[in-house]
Amino acid sequence: MELFVGTVFILIAPEGYTAAFLVQLFIAGLYGIVLTAYLIADERTAGAEVKRQVSISFIKDASSKLKGLLESINDKEAKKKVERVYDALYSSPVKSYPDAEETEHRILQLICALREAAASGNKESILSLAGSLEAAIEERNRQLRMSQLS
Repeated sequence: MELFVGTVFILIAPEGYTAAFLVQLFIAGLYGIVLTAYLIADERTAGAEVKRQVSISFIKDASSKLKGLLESINDKEAKKKVERVYDALYSSPVKSYPDAEETEHRILQLICALREAAASGNKESILSLAGSLEAAIEERNRQLRMSQLS
C-alpha cells in the first residue's frame, strides 16, 4: 500500500511534500493500529492455549499413571477392575473447571495409593481403591457436566 501510494505521488509530482507526507503518515498509523490489534489477539490466543494445555494435562497424566500401573498388577480380577477405571478416566471429558479441582486432586491421591497397593500385591486393597477411584471419576464427570450447564 505504501509503495503504491508513494508511486502515485511520484507520478503526480505535486509542488510540496506535505500532502504526500500526511498520506504516508496516515497509512503508517493505520498499520500501527492493525498491528497492535493483531498482537493483542495473538497474546489472548497464547493465553487460551496455555489454559487448554493445563486442563488437558490432568487426563494425560492420570491416565498414563494408571496405564503404567496396569503392568504391575498380576491378579486378573484386580487388573480388570483397574482397566475399567482406566477406561472411565481416559474417556472422561478433557476440559476441566475449577469446580472439579479438588476431585482431581483426590483422584491423583487415589492413583498414588493404588500404586502402593499394587506394589505390595494386596488384591483387596487394589479392588477397594479402584472402586473409590471409579467413584471419584464419576463425581468429577458429574461436576464437569454441571459446570458446563452453568
